[in-house]
Amino acid sequence: MLKEKERIGLFHKDPDFSMLFAMFLPIFTDMLLNNFIGTVHAYFIAGSGEAAISAISLVNQVKELISTIFFSACNATMVIVARKRGSGKHEDAIICSGQTMFFAIYGTSAIAVIFSLFPSQIMTLFFGKMDPIILSEAIKYIPLLGVSLPFYCMFQVSATTSRAFDNHRIPLIISVSGSLVNVFLAFLLITVFKLGIIGAGISLILSNIASGFFGYAFLRKLGWIAPLRDCIFVKFKNIKDVLSLGLYNSIASVITVYASTVKTGFLVPFGISHISASSIYGSFGSLLNVPVSVISTIVSTLVARNLALGEKPRALIMIKKCLAYSISLSVVVYAFAVIILPFVFPSYTDNPLTLNLLWKILILTTLFYPLFISLTSIFAVTFNAAGDARFSTIVNIGCMVVLNLGVGYIFITVFNLGIIGSFLSDILSAIIKSVIYIIRYKSGRWIKIKT
Repeated sequence: MLKEKERIGLFHKDPDFSMLFAMFLPIFTDMLLNNFIGTVHAYFIAGSGEAAISAISLVNQVKELISTIFFSACNATMVIVARKRGSGKHEDAIICSGQTMFFAIYGTSAIAVIFSLFPSQIMTLFFGKMDPIILSEAIKYIPLLGVSLPFYCMFQVSATTSRAFDNHRIPLIISVSGSLVNVFLAFLLITVFKLGIIGAGISLILSNIASGFFGYAFLRKLGWIAPLRDCIFVKFKNIKDVLSLGLYNSIASVITVYASTVKTGFLVPFGISHISASSIYGSFGSLLNVPVSVISTIVSTLVARNLALGEKPRALIMIKKCLAYSISLSVVVYAFAVIILPFVFPSYTDNPLTLNLLWKILILTTLFYPLFISLTSIFAVTFNAAGDARFSTIVNIGCMVVLNLGVGYIFITVFNLGIIGSFLSDILSAIIKSVIYIIRYKSGRWIKIKT
């Protein structure tokens, strides 16, 4: 069993606080802005009715399910590049990042074509018989979102590669600029020119194009990504480590998104109020969980690098510190949300039933998410970075099938709890996974990297 006796000091008592804060701030700002865009779009779209908000939410679920393997490869780039840097393999690192970028571009371009040719068939396939108004809005948005995906992948690989090279300013600068462009265009196209959901899609495309190309240009200038001639023709041997880790991540992500998509289908008989509540809270939920996502990103880099350097005790200390920071920050964020969001929700809907559901969801997530989402997220990325991705994937699949879907169906349909039942099953799944991950962590069997 791995034991670490060193006392963990936090904040002003933590000698690593300055380093962690320097890593946290730019990633936090980046993720906050990315998630904020969805909230802003929902706010602008609110004037078009709950059907438009619901359509965007449903399309995003389809996008996440279909394209998750490519986004998982983007996220895996950071871990693999950090490992290669720790092992002194600089050239391999820059070739890996470049070829991963184009692998993701090719794959998401194919998805964009499918989204454009078969929008109504895709929505019907995933959600069955839909409200005609929601369906009509969805088929306007899904082709536009598909076009934005390749450029979004360009930026994501650029951002994760920059972080693996210890530069967090580049993705921050690009993200801030892209977000400002996105918000301005969304306001102009949705509110001024009254283009509704089409305006949201166009603003997304243009801002992602700018972010993607600027991201690649910055990396080339710094020599952190291979030139185009070494990227365009993707060779499996150059990205096999990324795809291997990305495969495990994508399986877990697919199961997660699939469970969410199926449970949304369970909500269809409950009417637009339950779907709308899920959609509105979904945008805020992403914002509330940004601290956990940021710290998980930091943990991935630190664990991969320290283990590659043979510094296991240092990796253990950073895991414990990051977990403590994640829980602490999440408690503060959710406490603040309970005070503020009840005054914000009426800006998105005036339906009393939807507002009542939103308040109940907020209370549930505030009670359970800060602790259990932090535990599941931090331990999952820790295992992935240490080469134990298979274990977290198997646990995630089991919990998703049995708890999120099986118990979720019982809570939603049999007990007639609707959206509340959906969140209850999510909470139960997070609790069970947390217990399993803690046992695995204490056993020490999750460290697979040879040092």
